[in-house]
Amino acid sequence: MESFTPRPLTPRADRHTVGFDVDIEGPTTPAYRTPVRNVSASGMLLKDAGVLQVGDVLSARLPRLGPIVCRVVRLRAGEAGVKFDRAIAVADLLAAA
Repeated sequence: MESFTPRPLTPRADRHTVGFDVDIEGPTTPAYRTPVRNVSASGMLLKDAGVLQVGDVLSARLPRLGPIVCRVVRLRAGEAGVKFDRAIAVADLLAAA
């Protein structure tokens, strides 16, 4: 029997509640606009998952930052959690929202 060595936990990025909409589109997703519930440097929670599926690759047009590539990582209760392909400057985004 192999022994289990737990990985150290990665701290969760700070979430910021926001009140703006974002335009979403992707190769397998029709373009639509949805409100954003919260955002962090690594991702955001979309209030309307629409027809999104886990694993979908999207382009999200963020205020002041422009488009960023992201991937759907979870769906729950009609909402979608997406992870950005690179960290964003949350302070710049919040200043624009």
